[in-house]
Amino acid sequence: MKKVFSFVFACIFSCSTLAFAVDEPTDGAVPISKGQAAPFSGVLLTNEAVAKILADKEYQKKKCEMDTQYELEKQKTKQSLELGLCKIDLELGQKKYEIINKIKDDEITRVRDIAVKSQDSSSKNTWYLVGGIALGILASVGVTYAVMSAR
Repeated sequence: MKKVFSFVFACIFSCSTLAFAVDEPTDGAVPISKGQAAPFSGVLLTNEAVAKILADKEYQKKKCEMDTQYELEKQKTKQSLELGLCKIDLELGQKKYEIINKIKDDEITRVRDIAVKSQDSSSKNTWYLVGGIALGILASVGVTYAVMSAR
């Protein structure tokens, strides 16, 4: 009984290893000759059709890589342009600020000089006013005295 069991076990073991030993490519392509039956149901392609499919796949991959690279470069260029425009705007804003600040400082200096001159001339004007009043009083007194002495 042991011999029969061993024989059956050996047959099953050797048959199962033969089942795994079938040489089948991993991509599902099985080469066949004209007139030979296909080992499976499906679509049969010629070598040229398979080559075209593989070439198209490689072409699409390269095209996708090139399109991606093109779009990346386009985005980099666009962002570089926008960055340049922002830098120019910043520089123009700074120049405008400096010019306005200089004009403001010059105006403050001019108004301050006018105020200082006004204070100096206002003290002179005060003396002119006092002198004019004094001269007017003296002239009135002199004319009154002359009129009174002429009588």
